[in-house]
Amino acid sequence: MYSGLYKKDMKIQELCKCCKISKRNVYFYIKEGLLEPSCDEQSGRYVFTEADCTKLSLIVCLRNVDMPIPYIRSILNKPVLTSYYLTTHMNEIRRQCDRLAQTLGSMDILLQKLPIEPQLSDLKQLCMEAGITPDTTKETEDSYSINDAILANRFLLSPFSFEKNPTEYQNYLWIKINQLAAGELRKDYRKINEFLSVISPSVRDKVYAQENKRCVSITSMSQADCAAYAAKARMDICHALDTPAAVKLWNNYYESFFSVINRIYDSEIGTFMQELNPVFTSYCQNIHLICQLLYDWLCSPEGDPVLTRMKNAFPEHLDIESHYHGQLESIANLIDLCKLL
Repeated sequence: MYSGLYKKDMKIQELCKCCKISKRNVYFYIKEGLLEPSCDEQSGRYVFTEADCTKLSLIVCLRNVDMPIPYIRSILNKPVLTSYYLTTHMNEIRRQCDRLAQTLGSMDILLQKLPIEPQLSDLKQLCMEAGITPDTTKETEDSYSINDAILANRFLLSPFSFEKNPTEYQNYLWIKINQLAAGELRKDYRKINEFLSVISPSVRDKVYAQENKRCVSITSMSQADCAAYAAKARMDICHALDTPAAVKLWNNYYESFFSVINRIYDSEIGTFMQELNPVFTSYCQNIHLICQLLYDWLCSPEGDPVLTRMKNAFPEHLDIESHYHGQLESIANLIDLCKLL
């Protein structure tokens, strides 16, 4: 970590000295896209700025706690996601610690039971008795913890997070939200975690950015804006139904993402969120209005053919009656999501 030794237009040797890092590592971070220094036109050598020094210092800090390169890249590109990736990495470390503790315990039992001259034929049975089986590290539903819930909520609810200096009551609400997620709603939240685990960090960041932009836009809408948004959403729904990739995306991720999000927002989580941040209340009011307008249109003679097409495209994956018809707006956004997944 550098400390005031910076001077303008640093060469790589000076950068390495200030940040106490090898050239090899600097070149590696450049290759991975974590550092993007300028290049001297005459010599063709890299030139490093103060911003590069600061960034490299942060990279070294995060690598010192074994944070994966993709997570660091995401943090550098979108600092707002820092808490999400820190939580992700901490949860992974906790799981590793739990597995190691379990392994050590089983090996200790095996060692105690091991005879002075063990026979190969007896070792398998001794391993089984010590709890060393092919399923030793297999996670069960009981392994879902509040830390996993916090991870999912940092992704789902970040567009509506509270201020930098939350009140005691806001902290209380945030704790309640995560306790509820890890308790009564753990089945749905577990699906969200599984969905997030199968997409790469770069895709995850793009999904987050798109959802954040959408939520901010809807929150600030007037009634007239909501009506215009709903009118456009009609065309977007028709476009999605005409696009095989969009139909496939909905059917593939319905149970693990689309239906789950609507249930979560319409649960007690949503009630707590409205108390936590009034912005969420504005979002809910507008999104409910938009979905109601879409639902009324689908129930009209004009929209009925589209409703029939939706039922045919999603025969087992459609519930537009529940949760304020929230799935309609999700279907309207399928084309944009297709570009990311």
